[in-house]
Amino acid sequence: MESKRYGSEIVLRLDEGDELNACVEQACREHKVRSARVSGIGALKQARLRVLNQSGDGFVFRELCRNMEIISITGNVTADGEGLMVHLHLSAADDSFQLVGGHVASCVITNTAELWITETDGVLRRAETAEGLLRRIEFSS
Repeated sequence: MESKRYGSEIVLRLDEGDELNACVEQACREHKVRSARVSGIGALKQARLRVLNQSGDGFVFRELCRNMEIISITGNVTADGEGLMVHLHLSAADDSFQLVGGHVASCVITNTAELWITETDGVLRRAETAEGLLRRIEFSS
């Protein structure tokens, strides 16, 4: 992984074997980013995605264990106590052009991934919801 800051933008290049969430968090820590928007493209060799189970409690998980083209990575980074919360979604296609997507629980890169982390002016935080499943953005005054 390598990263470089250009004003409010951090350009991040991930390499073979890098874990997506961990690298985004590491780049944010290195560049002292507390809140940001994240977007990117690339290729993965293994991922664990999840979606909210709309008919019940909890989440539905799906394991991907094959090379896929990452069509889009989108999400954000917010303050979480003294730490950071990386919240990413991705869509990826296989070699038959079948698309799958969801919240990124984990993702290991093959070849490369290229991400843009855009720092926000303010610091956004996460707050628990009454249901307890999701942590929504909380705006500070």
